Amino acid sequence: MKLLAIETSGEDCSVALAIDGAISERELTLPRRHGEVLLPWIDELLAAGGVSGTMLDAIAVSRGPGGFTSLRLGAAVALGLALGWDVPLIPVSSLAALAADAAARHPGERQFAVALDARREQFYFACFTLDNGRPALGGAERLAGADGIRLTGRKWFGAGPGYTVRRGELAAALAPCLAGVDAGCRPRAAAVADLARDIQPLAAAEFTLSYLRDSVAERAKPLSPDDS
Repeated sequence: MKLLAIETSGEDCSVALAIDGAISERELTLPRRHGEVLLPWIDELLAAGGVSGTMLDAIAVSRGPGGFTSLRLGAAVALGLALGWDVPLIPVSSLAALAADAAARHPGERQFAVALDARREQFYFACFTLDNGRPALGGAERLAGADGIRLTGRKWFGAGPGYTVRRGELAAALAPCLAGVDAGCRPRAAAVADLARDIQPLAAAEFTLSYLRDSVAERAKPLSPDDS
């Protein structure tokens, strides 16, 4: 399987190319500059892999949640390429990709409470438990403040940059249930590519983003390749 993956849900930007299980990746922290590197990185990876866009089986892209502008940029690039190359899209949760990165970095852990900063004193938050090595969502992805997030049961491992913002308020609120925290875990294109293997591809016209914030969803116009 030949798969291109794009992840732009936050300040980090990454692109990966998976060919029969072998993954190559480009990644940098580039706040508000994702558009400068996405297409050059994609060209580099395709050239290095000896494939063209029309040879891909699909393009996987983060569907959110995450930053409004960065998410739409990555999705618009993915949509434009999918339409141009006539390949389907595979939407992957950015929180699931974060959990997958955490699982790879901490192989001894099985339960992950992942968090991204949603600003406005809120977090994008979800709990995942490994099932045959794959992160399985427990409950629902949520947008909430630290005082609205609770954990119960066995010890969880906290992962993601949400745990360091606002003086670590989320880590402090959840401390009794956390076995550890790694705020360096990130959603990455390599994880998006890996998770995409378990997700049904969509026609480009069926793809939508998950903002979790109603006010953002209401003002968001339909995605267009011109957004890139």
